[in-house]
Amino acid sequence: MNRAFSTIEIMIAMVIALMVMSGVLVVSFGNQSTILNGQTNAEAVTIGQQLLEQTQANAKSNFSSLTNGNTSGSVASGPLSYSTKVTIASYTDPVTCIDSTLCKMVSAFVYWLGDHGQQLSVTLTTLVTNPSAAAQCSPTLTGDWTQPKHHEYVPSADPALGNNSNGLGLADVEAYHQRLYAVASTSPNTAYTFLIFDLPSNPAQDPIYRGGLDNAPTTIDGLNAITVSGNYAYAASAHSANFGTCVNVSGTNKSCGQLQVIDVSDPTLPAIPDPIKYTYKLPGVTGSSGQSIGKSIFYYKGYIYLGLVNTGGHGPEFNIIDVGGGGASPTAPVWRGGYSVGRTVNAIYVKDDYAYLATDDNVSGNKQLLVLNVNDKANPHLNTPPVGGFFTVSGVGYGFAVNVFDNKVYFGRSYSNASIPNFYILDDSNPASYPNPLPLADPQSSKIVGTADSVDGLATRGSSSSLLLSFLLTNKEFQIWNVTNPGSITSYTSALSLAGFTNGNGTGSGTALNCSGNYFYVALTSPQGNHKDVISTIYPYVPSSYFLSGADITVAQGSSGSNTITRSITSGFPSAETLTVAVPGGASVTSFTNNPCTPNCNSVLTIGVNSLMTPGTYPVTVSGPSGTTMTFNLTVIPGPFDYSLADDTGGSITIKQSKTGTVVVSSTLLAGVTKPVTLNVAGLPAGASATFSNNPCGPTCSSTMTINTGTAAKGTYPNITVTG
Repeated sequence: MNRAFSTIEIMIAMVIALMVMSGVLVVSFGNQSTILNGQTNAEAVTIGQQLLEQTQANAKSNFSSLTNGNTSGSVASGPLSYSTKVTIASYTDPVTCIDSTLCKMVSAFVYWLGDHGQQLSVTLTTLVTNPSAAAQCSPTLTGDWTQPKHHEYVPSADPALGNNSNGLGLADVEAYHQRLYAVASTSPNTAYTFLIFDLPSNPAQDPIYRGGLDNAPTTIDGLNAITVSGNYAYAASAHSANFGTCVNVSGTNKSCGQLQVIDVSDPTLPAIPDPIKYTYKLPGVTGSSGQSIGKSIFYYKGYIYLGLVNTGGHGPEFNIIDVGGGGASPTAPVWRGGYSVGRTVNAIYVKDDYAYLATDDNVSGNKQLLVLNVNDKANPHLNTPPVGGFFTVSGVGYGFAVNVFDNKVYFGRSYSNASIPNFYILDDSNPASYPNPLPLADPQSSKIVGTADSVDGLATRGSSSSLLLSFLLTNKEFQIWNVTNPGSITSYTSALSLAGFTNGNGTGSGTALNCSGNYFYVALTSPQGNHKDVISTIYPYVPSSYFLSGADITVAQGSSGSNTITRSITSGFPSAETLTVAVPGGASVTSFTNNPCTPNCNSVLTIGVNSLMTPGTYPVTVSGPSGTTMTFNLTVIPGPFDYSLADDTGGSITIKQSKTGTVVVSSTLLAGVTKPVTLNVAGLPAGASATFSNNPCGPTCSSTMTINTGTAAKGTYPNITVTG
């Protein structure tokens, strides 16, 4: 008993330790006793733990390196040899990880042979999440990006948001965990400057408004940029204040600060308690009249990297704020360090120990793209030899967008003239060796994209060994470039024009680009007053499929019947399609409601049956243009028996006295199944008689009626009637 108790106690302690160190969710043993095989079990668990910890370390340095699949290996320990396998798979659930691009389920399998040759095993499983980014753009290209699709949503015209007829002035958007966060840089007093939407699973559908707030109700200034991580949104405040004199005690003055922290755990953003948990005023930063306001923002490993509008020498334009990475918290942020750029910081990207800043520098000799070493948060600096930056030879234009992917920097700038590129690819294989003030490295390639267009946003996805694409937002277009060979940038597909999405006269422009998973979200705005701010969702073409379902129906002759046709998505994102129906002879489609419609949806098909259609069971086929078909049975049953009578005389006949004449009486089936009909005649004059040649007869049929006038008096007899 003591031995058994001791072994179990050690194993429990070990599992608890693993859960603390590695976040292990499940530890399971296969085909062995935890008591009798305690030593090898413990050794195998240690090996599995090391495999998981190595995977977690890889995730911290480069989450995109965690590709789905299996990796096998072996570990020798004394006389034993352990076989290992690590399995990585995408993971999602409604609570821990809504976005599968942010989470991986990792399992470590360790196998060995027991004393009697039996295979023993230990399995450790853990959930690994992206530790560095807020929203995560999937590095893997899926779908067909040669024919991108798009869907436009107009929030300023959404009745759920109330009257926003002057437009919202959208400045930035961020998609995170199936929600879309949008900010407006200016708005009328008390109008919303921060909005939350639920994102539908189908990108061809409108986002669903959940909640909004005004970040500074007493002014028209809003928010310039947004990032989200966990239950908090971090926004760069556009509110202009005299930062040298305004007072902000404990983050409560919403009109005196460059960073606002918003609790988004409840997307409806109830007014009580106030969702704005902290308005952070940067220490040592003054300035007024539009100086020193928040301009750009980036979240990385528990820190907010905040870029400001040029402070005019009144403090650093680049600031590092601890919101959890260094011991602080989102509701009690702490400034850790800053760097005086001397220019407005338009965009920030952080990777590992380096921050990449796109600035509005247009003075020859300085830097439109600045690279800082931020390993020491208290002292962001140029390396020695310094990390420097990149400046176009021409010395004109501003840096607007920056993205780092693998060992390349992708840099977008304002349009200068037709001879100066506004999109660059730079070598980033060794950022610590950048000379200063020379370029990062000679540009591996550059391109003029668009006419008089700035590159306002960009992202790069794919693989340099197969297909690598850069997605660019300019003033007027969403562009996709093939950058697999950085020495030869080529257009991957036709640009998607954006200007017409807002007011149709070409004055709309793109203001922000965000990528999450496999979709892009673009903020578009146009001059206030046209009711046409737009959020555009751009996604690849995915061959769509859906299945059709409906019940068999039974219809009586001469009647109609209805069938509800259900369209259910099986893959992709189907658009509205018009279904067609093939019916048998004698039947017809009298109506097909809600056709076309976009799956998932229902349409009601009504089929009319001719009164003479032969009873029986017939197939009816419903088809969609994408090739989807379904067949149901139409069973026709007899209707009520009905027929008509007619004669071939045109309504009169002349017969001489004591002679005979004939009339052909036709009996025509109108509905139902034929039955014998006995014909009778009434209204003959006295002395006359009539006989039928085919009586009874089953409609449709004919019978010759012979009338013998006999002794009837001469005259006209108008009311001779044949009945059945």
